[in-house]
Amino acid sequence: MKYIILTLFTLAIFTTQAQNKFISRNGEISFFSKNKLEDIDAKMREAISILDTTTGSISCKVLIKMFMFKDKLMQDHFNENYLESDKFPYAILETKILEPIPYYKDGTYSVTLEGSMDMHGVKRKIKIPGSIEVKGGTFIGRTEFFVKLKDYDIAIPKIVIKNIAEEIKVTVNILYVPFVKKTK
Repeated sequence: MKYIILTLFTLAIFTTQAQNKFISRNGEISFFSKNKLEDIDAKMREAISILDTTTGSISCKVLIKMFMFKDKLMQDHFNENYLESDKFPYAILETKILEPIPYYKDGTYSVTLEGSMDMHGVKRKIKIPGSIEVKGGTFIGRTEFFVKLKDYDIAIPKIVIKNIAEEIKVTVNILYVPFVKKTK
């Protein structure tokens, strides 16, 4: 009888923990830079992110080469000259939601995310506003924030310095669904 109770208790803990993890394998991230000569606009829909509702942590990993531009030459310059995506293939965001969220109650809640972002070989502390929309057992995370290129040692050649803004607007929309561990 002890073993049955212990097994049920362990199963209950494991099930509860699994229900607190939510994942996205197709998060949408875009960035935009407005300038006099040329706007720079790129999007990707393959961001991987995990939300842990127990701790409020959000982790997001982005493969830099997945950003798509309208102009192929611009995309090549972005990967080769600016972000050096062969050398620094990922951008990683590790944050925690500072406010308590009622994950069981549908609605949209303003949040502050605090943690770090690692990009182009530079890891910096970050604090950004956002929102979590609770909708029928899923969550949509949204944020808009600005990234200063110099903060991540992203150098702009002098010849094109007037073509690229010093700050890039980043927009994130991620739908989280319950994490289900795949069984073989």
